[in-house]
Amino acid sequence: MTQPRPLVSIVTPSYDQAQFLEATIQSVIGQDYPHVEHIVIDGGSTDGSVEIVRKYADRLAYWVSEPDRGQSDAINKGLGRARGEVLAWLNSDDVYLPGCVSAAVAFLLDHPEVGMAYGDVEVIDVQGRTILRPRWDEYDWVRQLTHRITIPQPAAFFRREVTDRVGRLRTDLHYAMDLEFWLRIGRRYPIRRIGQTLAQFRLHPVSKSMKAADQWGAEFITVLDDLFADAALPTGLVRIKSRAYGGAYLHAAASALVVYDMPATRQRLRQAVRAYIPIVGRPQWWSVLARSLLGRRGNQIARSLKAWWSGSRYRLS
Repeated sequence: MTQPRPLVSIVTPSYDQAQFLEATIQSVIGQDYPHVEHIVIDGGSTDGSVEIVRKYADRLAYWVSEPDRGQSDAINKGLGRARGEVLAWLNSDDVYLPGCVSAAVAFLLDHPEVGMAYGDVEVIDVQGRTILRPRWDEYDWVRQLTHRITIPQPAAFFRREVTDRVGRLRTDLHYAMDLEFWLRIGRRYPIRRIGQTLAQFRLHPVSKSMKAADQWGAEFITVLDDLFADAALPTGLVRIKSRAYGGAYLHAAASALVVYDMPATRQRLRQAVRAYIPIVGRPQWWSVLARSLLGRRGNQIARSLKAWWSGSRYRLS
């Protein structure tokens, strides 16, 4: 007997992204899956975004434009309006590839034990040209905790029961809220990789990934502080605490390099060494460590590693 196809709710948080918003909406409308509701939560844009949303209002399940407390708050508002059994959010500068939703639903139906599934994502530029096809790995909770793997957010789909059990996004986080959300889900549900490219992540000068790259690592350290303060955390996981902090500090150092903040880079690298990061076998980090701690040619190092950083968030191991 054919399984009933669930309703899928896609939430798009948006703020002053008129340049890309229409492509995002069209990528949802163009899906071949018949049961999709699209919810757009705009934070009070003044750049023409509202006019674009109104243009597609008859194809949206709900939309609003009003001030909010940031991206996490906007996503939570949308999830609160969602009626679907399968949930996802797609930022207003990213796009789904054709067949994305169908592939995600088919995988979840075939694997009822899975709480969340994710596909692969490629990186595009302002014009929509593919500039990077990262290698994505199968999910492992400990590897995420030790900052050696991440989940490509634009291609992640999770069941409603997941948010009923673990809650929604933390509104006090503005950069690492998805990483923290994946950790909460991964503690309670299996997470699986679909193994198909489903979406495109857009890298551009005013994206959060570029404008505030140095904030990602700092927030993940906050996430670890909260996690390891949890009395319910299994005792065995305390053994990987040093690896987790070492990876977070190393990531924070790479983040600081993007904005050429060499004092912060040196500080984070020292913290990584103190926390213990197994950098044996990673000669590129021996070089960065030595030169950053000595303060020699710091800006040159930062420039040379800036291109590397574009992919480091997706391939950390």
